[in-house]
Amino acid sequence: MFRDGNPTVVVEPSDVEESGVDLRLSEEQRAVRETFAALFRKESTPQRVRAAESSGLDMDLWQRYAQTEALGIGVPSECGGGDGGLLELALVAQEAGRRLAPIPVAETAAAARLLARLEEKELLGPVLTGSSIVSLATRSGPVSEQLLVDGAIADAVVALEGDSLLYVRRLAGAPTSPRSNFGGLALARWHASGERLSLAQGDRAGALFASALDNGWTFLSRNRLYDFGTIVFLCLVMFALLNSAKRLEYYMLVLLGCGAYVAEHFIRNPGNIFEQIGHEHFERAAIARGAGNFGNSNFLALLMVLSILMALALLGFHHKWWQRIGLLTLISGCGYTFFRANSRGASMGLAVGLICMWFMSKSKVWSSIMVLVLVIIVAIAAPTAYWMRLGTILTYQEDASATKRLQLWHQAIELTHENPVLGIGPDNFIDYATNSQHDAYLQVASEAGVPALMLYIAWLVSGLWSALKARRLSSPDPGDTRYLWAVSNGIFCCLVAIVIQGFTTGFAFREFVYGYVVFAFIAQRLAQELTSEPVAVPEFSPLETIDDEVTFPELFH
Repeated sequence: MFRDGNPTVVVEPSDVEESGVDLRLSEEQRAVRETFAALFRKESTPQRVRAAESSGLDMDLWQRYAQTEALGIGVPSECGGGDGGLLELALVAQEAGRRLAPIPVAETAAAARLLARLEEKELLGPVLTGSSIVSLATRSGPVSEQLLVDGAIADAVVALEGDSLLYVRRLAGAPTSPRSNFGGLALARWHASGERLSLAQGDRAGALFASALDNGWTFLSRNRLYDFGTIVFLCLVMFALLNSAKRLEYYMLVLLGCGAYVAEHFIRNPGNIFEQIGHEHFERAAIARGAGNFGNSNFLALLMVLSILMALALLGFHHKWWQRIGLLTLISGCGYTFFRANSRGASMGLAVGLICMWFMSKSKVWSSIMVLVLVIIVAIAAPTAYWMRLGTILTYQEDASATKRLQLWHQAIELTHENPVLGIGPDNFIDYATNSQHDAYLQVASEAGVPALMLYIAWLVSGLWSALKARRLSSPDPGDTRYLWAVSNGIFCCLVAIVIQGFTTGFAFREFVYGYVVFAFIAQRLAQELTSEPVAVPEFSPLETIDDEVTFPELFH
């Protein structure tokens, strides 16, 4: 529907009552839209827009815009603003865009909100009155190397250089290099800058700058949501297609083959990254750096852990000599790659997974012998660097990796506190810090919100419960459910390893987390189908119990 030539969304009262959600603008918000629609309709005519193309600024319109106190709409009242939010700013920007208003609306609003968050009231005052135009750099780096959005008209710019958030004033009389463009924007480079004031340092500076640029979910979030949608689709396909124990067995063999391929690829084409902890230097296995799902050392180690645990669980099912030799070869190759990856989080996951496997084994004596042999082999075969890196857990104060991880956790907790419902958007944490959270649970909480964290934990718990139920319904004795008993043990131990390593590695949005939970659901479904066969109830007829040769009188004798 259109009103005065403008598109208007009409919401019927009945729709609001049925849905329980009122999406209509409030009276104040409608007043904001109507006020600035009238302002830009009058002051931003086509003639004045064309006249301002060369400079990118209509000073008369800018002064009228400042007189409406629009520059303080998104600023808290304690800093002299109007206590508005992003919706109110979006309404103003929408009306400005509708009339191609030649003034800096979005960038000055973002800079004002950032200065207000820093409580820089002295710098914020001239911005709110319009006497000083302050813009925001669109990327980190030296101001002199950037093409500034309002470089031709701005008096100052807020920029991130290194680990410092700076308020950089324009040098009076310094020449600029305006960049002609079809949009008539005031694009320009500064060849020299004046006074530079430090606003924040370190990780906080990066977080503040990123929050000023990206207020909400970005293209990174969009891409992650696309990936996650693909994962959900594949999980649904797996649940539909793996409708028999034989199909599940084939699929698990494919997964083990993937682990074998990655291990073989590393053994034939070893790659390493170097890490310094204290005075020690460590080499860590890494493949496909910059690409690939398991190129990262921690992800590579996790894949090896999952392959080892599943292969150990299936050793009890496969009795043919060539099958066991194949599984033991796989375990050896994955174990070598695991040790070279040098992941402390994966080591804890593997240790807890092996303990769970021992408790779930049918024969504790045989399992104890296997564990003892495994411990001896690990003690002999594991490289010295692996044990040395595990030892750094006790001296984490000297470990820059560990202390940095603690800082990242603290930062993730702060972002969760500031954005508890929807978070900052998937994959946006890298905009606030120099690295990822290194914690799957804080990753979900900070990027998707606390409700999403509760769902993530419930998802993992449901997978563990389903694996245990599948194990209880099946039997290790020869029969139809023997494979399900073995694979449910492996799935449970793999999920335990994922839960444990999740405290040190951020993989909450990765496919294997959801894939293994779906495997647990499939195992439970198959176990229920095989152990709850319907019992045939014969049809009963009273006449069938009476012999044809017996007469009714004889029945009473």
